[in-house]
Amino acid sequence: MNLGKLRPYHVRILSCKRVFTKNYRNEVEEKIIGFLELNGERFRYTAPYELPVDELVVWAIPVAKEKKKNNDMLQIVFEVWGYEEIYGDYGLTSVEVLDEEFRDLKSIRECYVKIVDEDVNIALSVLALASRLNKQRDFWIMGIVLQGKSSSGKSYLMSNVLKPWSLLGKVYEFTRFTGAYLERKFSNINHNLDDTIFAIYELFSNTPQQLHLTLSEGKLRVGVVDKETGEPIEFEFQGMPFMFSTTPMEGIREDLRNRIINISIDESDEQTKKILEFETRLAKDPNYADNINKLNELNMRRLAKYIGSLEKKYVIVPYADRLFEALTFWDVKLRRDWKKLLSLLHASALLFQKHRPKIKLENGEEAVVATLEDFENLLYVMPAFEETLIDLTKKEKLLFEIMRNENAEEYSTKELVILAHRHGWRVSDRRIRQVLDDLIGKGYVVVEKRGQSNYYSIVRNYEKVELEKVKDKVVEDLKAFAEKHGLEDSEIFGNLDDSAEKPASKPQKREIDHSEETEIETQRVSSNSIKTGLATTLSIPVSISSESEKPVSNPQNAEISGNREISENFQTFRNDPTPFINSPLGSPQAGESGKEVDT
Repeated sequence: MNLGKLRPYHVRILSCKRVFTKNYRNEVEEKIIGFLELNGERFRYTAPYELPVDELVVWAIPVAKEKKKNNDMLQIVFEVWGYEEIYGDYGLTSVEVLDEEFRDLKSIRECYVKIVDEDVNIALSVLALASRLNKQRDFWIMGIVLQGKSSSGKSYLMSNVLKPWSLLGKVYEFTRFTGAYLERKFSNINHNLDDTIFAIYELFSNTPQQLHLTLSEGKLRVGVVDKETGEPIEFEFQGMPFMFSTTPMEGIREDLRNRIINISIDESDEQTKKILEFETRLAKDPNYADNINKLNELNMRRLAKYIGSLEKKYVIVPYADRLFEALTFWDVKLRRDWKKLLSLLHASALLFQKHRPKIKLENGEEAVVATLEDFENLLYVMPAFEETLIDLTKKEKLLFEIMRNENAEEYSTKELVILAHRHGWRVSDRRIRQVLDDLIGKGYVVVEKRGQSNYYSIVRNYEKVELEKVKDKVVEDLKAFAEKHGLEDSEIFGNLDDSAEKPASKPQKREIDHSEETEIETQRVSSNSIKTGLATTLSIPVSISSESEKPVSNPQNAEISGNREISENFQTFRNDPTPFINSPLGSPQAGESGKEVDT
């Protein structure tokens, strides 16, 4: 920093305020003051005119001035003379994405080549993030908390899922922050946080109340006293950021749990084996690891470009009443959770809006129609979303099922540890007690203390929402809606043939094929070469876990682009992705005119 010299500085303007002062001639002058951020430090600035609250290159003179309350201390004030706006394309301008490229959840999942399995968790996370495309703020999902044991890969999964949004410049990453930081960092800035994502690694138990208020109210306003001037100051910012976080804690604070969607990472031995196999392959062959990274970067850029091209719209759900008919319980927690379920349905229609019919509303706005494919997408993520709906994590539900299936009147901690091990869950008595405490807190279990021992009994069962039962009625409502608005059946039912008889989103398992040779289907799409950065034609392979629940939208129909069967074995690509990096860029979809591309 060169004091007293006019130089360009790359800064972020944090605030901008118009004030009136008197000059040396006792004349009233108008000027702009505020704070800017340079290299992580915050400085005051003055300017002759208002500055955009954004990243800028400012031409300014840093001046050392005495602090008002302490004449022995100096502070640096930037006198801004001019600025240039920074227009960043996040490296996506040259990326081209075909309209047919992303048609369903499967095509989204196949972009994440560095994540092993976790298909349903990825789908649920992407839909939750896509809910912010809704023009009805009431149907925004506030956040996701990914739970799991320490070292289970929670942060890895979160950072990879968020990569497309990071490329779009929407993600703020934190390991920890205080309420005071939240107030001051985002206060008095002319920037709405609605499109901002807070990625918090390892959510701590005492999360700031300011964060909870921001997630639910969409604004925060705090009054404090400035330490330097002694004057009262108001901090305020608008917007409802999306929170994506991880936590090893079994029990999340109830007020936060009610606001977010809870997801549990797969901690099974089978999943661990698959991850270790993949990591072993990366360690064995640096070329393979390098190609995987290059392929992942290309996929993330393509997905980011697609997400960035989507518009905020309203959503019409012709069969919403049928979903309500599937409810059989009326717990107070449903007041928030039912809206989350409907938000996921809206999000599916918005995420694939380029392949959904549109209807003009009375106010002239365009609304996307939720089709049968969106209903199927909702069914597909229900196994993961059920944790939120019934208010039981995966481990809580597992222990509850063990207690219910054994059908004993009561259990000691020791008995439950033994039973858990018999069911393949290697768990300590300490972890069992933690899970039991949460079941007690949620009203599913009661404890009776006799002597030095505690005995646990089930007092109530959990309720489920069985949406599959209303599928026939959903189809009827969609047919009536299509007839009323002059829509074709293909627009309403998409790629699902005989939809009422084929529950495409019902989880289905695929066996692993360990053969060395497999066919990989690819698609041709124009993009940039990694090496040259020039617009050339490259090929990217299909990337999906070898054994997982099939993503939705008609796995039966192999002829329709975006919904055909994926090769049973993906081992060829996992063994050597090099040919797919150096050959034409492909995607999860079919090639030109629905044909395969020779590789």
